[in-house]
Amino acid sequence: MRNILIAVIFILGINVSADSFQESALKGYFEAEGYSAPGQNRFAAMIAAKVDAQRRLLEIIKGAQVTSATTIENGVLKSDVMISKVKGIVQGARMTARKYDMRSGTAMIRLAIGYKDFLNKALKDKDFKDAFYQTAKTTTPVFQAVKEEVVSAEVVYDGLIVDATATEMEPAYINRVYSDNKVVYDPTKVPQQVIVERGLASYTIDINKAKAILDTYGVKNPLIVKATATTKLKSDVVINSADATVVMNSNDKSGFLESAKIVFVLK
Repeated sequence: MRNILIAVIFILGINVSADSFQESALKGYFEAEGYSAPGQNRFAAMIAAKVDAQRRLLEIIKGAQVTSATTIENGVLKSDVMISKVKGIVQGARMTARKYDMRSGTAMIRLAIGYKDFLNKALKDKDFKDAFYQTAKTTTPVFQAVKEEVVSAEVVYDGLIVDATATEMEPAYINRVYSDNKVVYDPTKVPQQVIVERGLASYTIDINKAKAILDTYGVKNPLIVKATATTKLKSDVVINSADATVVMNSNDKSGFLESAKIVFVLK
């Protein structure tokens, strides 16, 4: 019975969904478990489990969203060469757990790679970087009607929290902020060094956790704005023009957008 269960896990474990990417974005890393076939010695079983974990991890990363309309696989990995480069990064994933069952001769290994760490390593390759940003630029948003709200007070802020809990926003590597059909925040403009330090954006499901994340970036007075809608691409959100004015005025003084000091709060 145990061996049958392991076989079922082996077959079903590679399914990847938008939910798995959202989970990865919220916890900050991609993670996958690999399993060996039964009846092997410890050494052989561990090797087989590691190879399986790498395969599963690659599947999850290939399903990672550049925008909500495009995954890395269908938007970036257009060639065997590109896939082999990503495989090289996956092979460097850290082992977070391992187990060998002497009774069944089976092994389990869990591998993880940082969500931001993967992107940083991948973008160091020019071919990946060009394909990644080209994919982002060719996914055009379609805007919906936006309800205007009260203008925020004129205060200088040094970070941004976008409360998207009232929308269907989905995490993606490229999450833009728009207002009046114009871009307020565009991750493709973030310098490489900033990506090394903190990625393109962070995600949480709680405003206080968002403040805590920004605190680690040295942000003392974050601006909190509400997203009123998403574009047709659910990875992009829309804020009203009053809040956008405050964002841009504050950014002119503290440059938090170019430093990717931004956190999205998801529902």
